[in-house]
Amino acid sequence: MKEGMTIGQLARSVNLADSTIRFYEREGLLRPAGRTPGNYRFYGSEARDRLAFIRAAQAAGFELADIKSMLAFQDGRIAPCAEVLQLVNTRLDSVRAQLRKLRHVESVLVEFQRACTRRPWAKACPVIETLSPRSQDRARRR
Repeated sequence: MKEGMTIGQLARSVNLADSTIRFYEREGLLRPAGRTPGNYRFYGSEARDRLAFIRAAQAAGFELADIKSMLAFQDGRIAPCAEVLQLVNTRLDSVRAQLRKLRHVESVLVEFQRACTRRPWAKACPVIETLSPRSQDRARRR
């Protein structure tokens, strides 16, 4: 066998499940360096580096499609900064939209929290009352 690691050895070396590595292969993000005479996949040290890149990119908020594009750029040995910048801008727009939604959810939950602390011994829960379809119907009729 050429020098390399089995999928299990690679998975342990980067603290990932074998199934995750197989998933990355199916998605075209990772390729084995070759096969053993017994037809097992084997991987070189570059696979470890590639997995580290994938995990770092995911931690930065990139989606797998973005990561696949960046890896293709990297494999081409060119520095397509304009293309990567477009990926960054698109992802940043998406994150900002998610943050706006989360801020709204936060403000609703804070209001619910305040309503509960203002009326701790009320017969009816203000949160349940607010979310109930009946109370929403009454509010619309007003």
